[in-house]
Amino acid sequence: QLRATVRTTHERIYFEPLLETIAGTGHLSVEAAEERLSAFGFRDAPRARTALRQLASGLTRRSRLMQELLPALLGWLSETPDPDLGLLQLQRLTEGPARSAAVAHRFRESAIAAERTCRLVGSSRLAGDALLRQPDFLAELGDDAQLRTRTRDELVDEATGALEWRVLDTDARREGLRRFKRRHLLRIASRDLLGLADTDEVQRELSWLADAAVQAALTTLVRVARSEEREAPPFAVIGMGRLGGEELSYASDIDVMF
Repeated sequence: QLRATVRTTHERIYFEPLLETIAGTGHLSVEAAEERLSAFGFRDAPRARTALRQLASGLTRRSRLMQELLPALLGWLSETPDPDLGLLQLQRLTEGPARSAAVAHRFRESAIAAERTCRLVGSSRLAGDALLRQPDFLAELGDDAQLRTRTRDELVDEATGALEWRVLDTDARREGLRRFKRRHLLRIASRDLLGLADTDEVQRELSWLADAAVQAALTTLVRVARSEEREAPPFAVIGMGRLGGEELSYASDIDVMF
């Protein structure tokens, strides 16, 4: 309770006057507003001011929601490794009326999702790009159960299920497998960046994700062969190197033997 009171007071003293000035109704000069942004880690203050104006502009309900939320969002962004990057990526997430309204309502419903989004976009450009491609993931950020570690068997079952209805369409199978990988890669990276998983756990689950993709691909090929009344030969894929040792990193290729 005390922490929430201090944060609210901090936002009212430091960020609300700043946002009022950017909106053209505050008492701070432009120079003072930019100085305040710089004090909170925004290195490109003019660009940050422009981004804030775009986020809070307009008289719609969505705009009013964003104006209410921005003091808290700025506070969270100021605590990230790169507040400028975070603010620009947050702006990209809210481009367009429909997307902006969806993000504003999601943040209003879940302060945890809003804070975690700020921490991700202020920490990684790749995470911001992934959120832009998968905006529905914002809802999962507020739910620890959705972010939890999946077992290898759970990942295999989900990957195989994602391809079941795509058995006879090669392009659809590939896209389905890519979607599966991107969704879980974002979840794993989020756990990592948010401090919800240690390095060993991240490497292990990245390896399980690769295992699941390979297993689903093989299972689907067997089904294709059976649908064409062909016998699928016995076949195995052996994980080598970092995959075999369950030590994959985000940049790792999978080293396998067929």
